[in-house]
Amino acid sequence: MKKQLFTLITLLTVFNFSTLAGECSFQRPSVDINDSIIENLNLAEVAVSQFSRQDNLYINGESGIHPEDKRVQKTAKSPKFLDAVGRLEMKFANGKTTSCTANLTDTVPGRASRVLTTNRHCVFDKKTGEAPTSIKWTTKLQDGSTITKVVKVEMQDETTDVALLSFETAIPFSKIQPLLLEAEMMLSPTDIGYYSKNIVAAGYSSDKEIGKNGTVLTYTDGLQSQTLRNGANRSIGINTFSFGGASGGALIADADLSDEDIENPHGQKYILGTLIGGSSAASVRYKSSNGAEGSNANLFSSYENFFKHDGEGIFNQLN
Repeated sequence: MKKQLFTLITLLTVFNFSTLAGECSFQRPSVDINDSIIENLNLAEVAVSQFSRQDNLYINGESGIHPEDKRVQKTAKSPKFLDAVGRLEMKFANGKTTSCTANLTDTVPGRASRVLTTNRHCVFDKKTGEAPTSIKWTTKLQDGSTITKVVKVEMQDETTDVALLSFETAIPFSKIQPLLLEAEMMLSPTDIGYYSKNIVAAGYSSDKEIGKNGTVLTYTDGLQSQTLRNGANRSIGINTFSFGGASGGALIADADLSDEDIENPHGQKYILGTLIGGSSAASVRYKSSNGAEGSNANLFSSYENFFKHDGEGIFNQLN
């Protein structure tokens, strides 16, 4: 009964959002991941996608931080599960370097992992069609230590803009607990959100003010599951700020799925999706003092998309 009531509330929330968007002349989220959208991704900074409106609000205050931007920097006091979110750096034959975000992830609770989830547009040059000559993943742990891994692409899907990456040796579970892809019942992100007490969006945004030009992990917590919006190609939208470089970043749920008889003995967090970019549902398009662009509404490719092309088999084979 609770779940049915939650679903009704979610539908009403989406309806109200769509109605308001229409009244404000904002377009509803455009979530089909095709060439027209990927073309709008600025891979020089791996920026969030462009917006259809040309009159979105810009605010350039002394602080350079938009009032709706609630991100904070990761510190030693931040939640330890954020250790699973690292910075991805790609180098290309033409000398270009780009950056994104990728997440240590697994499908089995309690298992050490060497598989990363990210977005496909991060790991190729759209203009030339080239793959990177090298990809490196780095995460700074809560204890101050740093882990760096050389990674390769294991699976990519253009339609849903997802990619699975791997590295040679699994990181011990005691060092980093991977974020979980819910593989037992394949609940939708909104269903998992129903059981969540908190939702967090995390990534290496390239703004100068909080993201320090993409060198510091930033995150927003306290996001509400009722604001999740379902889209095409198993995508989800939510109102939270991000900038270029956060692409591939994780939407994370602190969920208790025991009511669905899903076991999670170590209390690992669930990944709901990875960041594609800014949504056309955004009411604010914002520019950092270093020129990086961001928005107050973002689009994530659902975690379900990582099971395409035998994704679960890749996890089981590698982990």
